[in-house]
Amino acid sequence: LDKFIDQVLTVEVSSVDSIIKLTNFRANQRKQLDKLNELKVVIANKGQASDTELAKISSLTDQIRLLENDLNRDPFQSVRTGAKIAADIDLLWESVPFLPTQFKDLNKAIGYSEEFGGIPRGCVTTIAALSGYGKSTLAKCFCNHWLDNGHTVLFINFEEARQHWERTLMTQVVKKNIYAETFIMSSENKAKLSKRFQDKMYEWGDRLMVRHDPETLFFEDLEKWLRDILGYGARKPDAVIIDTIQSMFTRSGGKARWGEFEQIMVGLEKLAKDMDAAIIVTAQQNINSVKEKREEVNQSDMGGSVTITQKSSVTLF
Repeated sequence: LDKFIDQVLTVEVSSVDSIIKLTNFRANQRKQLDKLNELKVVIANKGQASDTELAKISSLTDQIRLLENDLNRDPFQSVRTGAKIAADIDLLWESVPFLPTQFKDLNKAIGYSEEFGGIPRGCVTTIAALSGYGKSTLAKCFCNHWLDNGHTVLFINFEEARQHWERTLMTQVVKKNIYAETFIMSSENKAKLSKRFQDKMYEWGDRLMVRHDPETLFFEDLEKWLRDILGYGARKPDAVIIDTIQSMFTRSGGKARWGEFEQIMVGLEKLAKDMDAAIIVTAQQNINSVKEKREEVNQSDMGGSVTITQKSSVTLF
């Protein structure tokens, strides 16, 4: 209890002026909504707008504009100037914006360096392929490599049954096909491989986090849960893998599917920045290139919406 109180006492409290400004800001937002609704009614009821109606519309828009300007705050506080960037020069040398993979050529292709390049932090990377071509397997390979190098990884599994996902992980770690050999392997060999797998899991420990089959398919619920994780700084993941993006929906109330993907990708972009994490999503590729017998891929070959490709910093087909 003493430690808790000591921590509470170190929290910087808001000033009276800041609370007043916040309250006024919220009150002004409410007034803006009222004025906008009044404006909507005027516009909806108008046939040929009379001079009186036009004057009313002009008056309402002026009031809204005044409310927006009457916040008594410096609009330039939210911008970074050249002076601020110059003052933070040391951060540009120290920060490592990539998570290197075990594939040197891939690191260089994406991040300019075989040793220090790789999957970018603070961004969304998409792994796209036809069904069964190994999207999840490649994502797990990245995951295992990062865990071996001391990083923390969160894998969100919408696709596979928990037992299958974990048996596949075991196959990767012990380098034996568990499915093929489980009925013919001796008890001694099983015990030896079990020990090897358990030792690896204990080594990774809390740095490996897997969430199987989230309670809902709505992105908003997953986003809220991921933002809750931000409160646990020590366990914040370096990489978040979502398998697959096409498994998620939004509470859009009839929004077109491409619009849902746009909303999801914008949310993931913001999450990646806020978490300073590499967010990786797997995505189904459509069969256009197969039908047209093309070796190269286009943005339009992304299943669901081209927005997934456009909103990704990197897309690996």
